Amino acid sequence: MTLNFPNSPSSGDQFTGSNNYIYEYDGEKWIFVKLVGGDFSSSAIQDGAVTTAKIADANVTTAKIADNAVTTVKIADNAVTTVKIADDAVNLDKVAADFPLGNRNKIINGDMRIAQRGAPTGTDTYPVDRFRQASNTEGAYTFAQETTDVPTGFNYSLKATVTTADGTIGADNGLVLLQKIEGNDTADLLFGTANAKSITISFWVKSSVAGVYCVTLRNGADDRTFVSEYTISSANTWEYKTITVAGDTSGTWDITTGTGIGLVFCLTGGANKQRAAGSWGTFADCSSNQTQLLQTLNATWLVSGVQLEVGTTATPFEYRNFGDELSRCQRYYEVLRGGGFMQWGTGNYCGSVGFAVQKRATPSSVLLQTTIYDFPTTATWAAVGLTSQGFGVQKSNGSTSFVAIDGTWEASAEL
Repeated sequence: MTLNFPNSPSSGDQFTGSNNYIYEYDGEKWIFVKLVGGDFSSSAIQDGAVTTAKIADANVTTAKIADNAVTTVKIADNAVTTVKIADDAVNLDKVAADFPLGNRNKIINGDMRIAQRGAPTGTDTYPVDRFRQASNTEGAYTFAQETTDVPTGFNYSLKATVTTADGTIGADNGLVLLQKIEGNDTADLLFGTANAKSITISFWVKSSVAGVYCVTLRNGADDRTFVSEYTISSANTWEYKTITVAGDTSGTWDITTGTGIGLVFCLTGGANKQRAAGSWGTFADCSSNQTQLLQTLNATWLVSGVQLEVGTTATPFEYRNFGDELSRCQRYYEVLRGGGFMQWGTGNYCGSVGFAVQKRATPSSVLLQTTIYDFPTTATWAAVGLTSQGFGVQKSNGSTSFVAIDGTWEASAEL
């Protein structure tokens, strides 16, 4: 059958052939669109015949789109942007109930701003609150809170500096910075069960010695650990690191007031402290790839913005207000002042001191530093009745006169 299409047609012109087919000219060729008196047939429409320009704005409505017709695989990458989302489209009702809007970070003082102890010296000390440094080395080093060398968005960091190099790292030698997280705060991770949750660690780090370093998770008994490696690519440059670890389905993990999880940054680790990275296993601080910072005189390592949270995605660092962060720190260590103690009998004096925050447990020790008025300078006071909420102070066999005392007390309930 021969069809005699019109000469010199314009785009959009239609022609009815002797076969009762209706054709439309698209500017280049004639295209079949439907039968006379019939409906459009998708199988009879050529690819490219229907374009968005030929569809009226009001013709496509949500009622005409089948359920499940639009899927994520049909949406181009970057097709949905913030400017295309209505201001009121995202609200709390549409946020999953288990999405943590606050209290995401299980690390306390991750931005290194609280330092109640000042600048302690020696080994096994807390250079800032909740972060303890521990070592076994022939070398020497210092840890100090830093206020000038910090990553963008932070006011503090913690800096380690090697002051005496350890040229030969023995099998048991090591240097670590760690924080032990209370079991009450990690119980929701369900470690040690079949439902153990993945966690993500994120932090900013900088070192004068580039290379592979390790960060390790451990339980309270130190018999379940997961060693992860991260690489400092450029010396003396702040770098952001994220590490995701699948939760441990084995082992014993405290869920009360003991150590729930320990987070360990390794700066040096001998052979007896090493194990392959990437899986849960027995005790280790690092892998054999660990950069041995203590071998380099004047080497530095700095960290800030430490966060440990549930899930496989690192979210922005959770800044908490100063008072909240200080209270969290004081659950484990507190410096407080008190005074005004009275005589309760001939030569007997007593008073009481209440902690600002109830401690994790009864403090292991209370250090008393007192200034005493109208009392012999050789007087010794003792802490009595120590609990997680406070303690009493008592001195017997002293002067019979009224006593005023101004004291500074340090109470530690660290893990």
